[in-house]
Amino acid sequence: ALSASGGRAAALVCKAGHSNAFTGPAGEAKNAATVAAVQALTGCKPHEVYLAATGVIGQPVAPDLIAGPLPGLWGKLSPPDWHACARTIATTDTYPKGAGATALIDGKPVAIAGIAKGSGMIAPDMATMLAFIVTDAALSPAVIQGLVARHVATSFNAITVDSDTSTSDT
Repeated sequence: ALSASGGRAAALVCKAGHSNAFTGPAGEAKNAATVAAVQALTGCKPHEVYLAATGVIGQPVAPDLIAGPLPGLWGKLSPPDWHACARTIATTDTYPKGAGATALIDGKPVAIAGIAKGSGMIAPDMATMLAFIVTDAALSPAVIQGLVARHVATSFNAITVDSDTSTSDT
C-alpha cells in the first residue's frame, strides 16, 4: 500500500482498548517494540509501519503487549473481515461503521472499502476518531493525498463533540 506522504506502508497495526495518547515514555517504548516486531517479520523499514490505537487515554501498557504475541499471530493473518475490524475498533460506538464499493476505472475493476470509529463520550472521557480507507486502485500518493485532504476538511476534521476534538485521530 502507498502512504499519502509518498512512502510505502508494509503494515498497519491498530490496537483497541488503550489509546496511545498521554502515555509518555511507556507509550513510546510500546510503539518502538511494535515497530521492531513488524520489522523482524517483514524486513520493512520503521517508517513503513503505521500504528493506530483507540481506547482509554493516559494509561500506559507494557511494551511487549503487541510485540510479544505478534509473531504468533502473523502466520494466522488472512484476508480482512472488514465488518469484524470495524467492530473491533468501535470501542464505545453503538455500531460498526463501514462501506465498500467496486467500480470500473479505465475498464478495470477497482475496489474501495473504509471503516471508521466515530467520536463519542468526549466528556468525561475523550474519544478517538479512526478511519481507514483501502483500495486496489493504481493511484499515486499525490492523488490519494489530494482526495483525502479535500474531503476531510469538511468532514473528519470538522467534527467536534462538546466543543472538543479528539486527542488521537487517525
